[in-house]
Amino acid sequence: MKNIILIISFLFCTVSIVYAQKQPFLKDSWKGDMTSVKQEKGRLKTASVAVPEICWHLDAFSKKVSMYRNVQLNDVNRTVWCSFLALKEKGNSRLGLSFEKGNSEKLFVAVKQTQEPQLVVVRIDFSEKADKAYVFYSPTAASVPDLENAEYTLSGKFDFDRIRIIAEKGSKGIFSDVSLGENYQDVVHPNVLQVVAKEGQPQTVLSWEKKQQALWIHTSGGTLYLQPYNIGSVHVMFGSENEIKEYKSFAVTQQAKVAEFKVEDTQEDIVLRSSRLVVTVNKNKGYISLLDGSGKILLKEFPEKARMNMCGDSVNAYCKFQLRDEEALYGLGQFRDNLMNLRNAKRELVQFNTQAAVPVIYSTGGWGLFWDNPSRTIYTDNSTGMSLASDYGKIVNYYLFVGDKMDNLVAAYRSLTGGAPMLL
Repeated sequence: MKNIILIISFLFCTVSIVYAQKQPFLKDSWKGDMTSVKQEKGRLKTASVAVPEICWHLDAFSKKVSMYRNVQLNDVNRTVWCSFLALKEKGNSRLGLSFEKGNSEKLFVAVKQTQEPQLVVVRIDFSEKADKAYVFYSPTAASVPDLENAEYTLSGKFDFDRIRIIAEKGSKGIFSDVSLGENYQDVVHPNVLQVVAKEGQPQTVLSWEKKQQALWIHTSGGTLYLQPYNIGSVHVMFGSENEIKEYKSFAVTQQAKVAEFKVEDTQEDIVLRSSRLVVTVNKNKGYISLLDGSGKILLKEFPEKARMNMCGDSVNAYCKFQLRDEEALYGLGQFRDNLMNLRNAKRELVQFNTQAAVPVIYSTGGWGLFWDNPSRTIYTDNSTGMSLASDYGKIVNYYLFVGDKMDNLVAAYRSLTGGAPMLL
């Protein structure tokens, strides 16, 4: 029994040590010419990444200024990522980050002189023969940058135990704190920008009319447009009536055949009914529910929080939905985040080398959704619901599909955007 306890204790300690060694870390606080460095708040702002509030202003007008921190790396750290944000204000002399071993500089990454703060990312791959360093300037925050997109690549021995921010005499600039980690996501954190930061509001139904092969519902917050198709889908738009009429899609290349439908005005809902699906609009709150032909509820916009009210002639391109706990979600394109089921996940939908964003979601609950907005979109699913929020757009614009098989959902999407070419 004692032997078993000893073995378990040994394994636990071994696993704990290995886990503790996995992350490179900064050993202590910044040291050096701290009297010549001014600490400031909020000087570095950028649209793509979250920036630490504290930054350092180095003015090497009369002499070289530097500050350093000691670093502990371990044998298991075969790849190390480093990032910082910087702005070179003036000077032709060196301003940048030095990687040092003892008193020897192993690698120096310079800051370019630009008008705006610049994200600088360094990847170092350690090996027995020769280490490699890849330097990226202003890479996307959405995904891990490909090595071939590095500004430059260096070979040598880059083992380091100290990082040093250097401003040579005559230079002046601002630095954020420096981040170290084993993964890109450890050191680069996308900023949540320009996306909707508040919930939607309820919209009371004022009137409705059936015209132009669609159902137009006028609410206290804007106009809701519903048009069903024979394939088992419905087009949903919300905003000003004029913007809805004028909208032209970049993705929808062919017009699906519009389905015949009836409209019922009940005490609680406006009901659109076609042969393949049913859509209800709550008259008090304005949210949509999607049902299949048998009357089973498949998906709901989130009651009272689905969409924003119009402001002027436009509305924020945002919508929130209420899902069932048991359903799984798939789609959104090709990403390198190792996710299959998109429940309880967040994705930034932008195009990038080796990353293809396709704003289409398929559910095991028998429904699909195509978010028809070409701008950057944030997909979020958590305990409060699923939402899609785009940076730009004057209307909310999406399609819902119904189908008991995944093939049916894909076919409904392709009826709008065209069939996929087959490779022979």
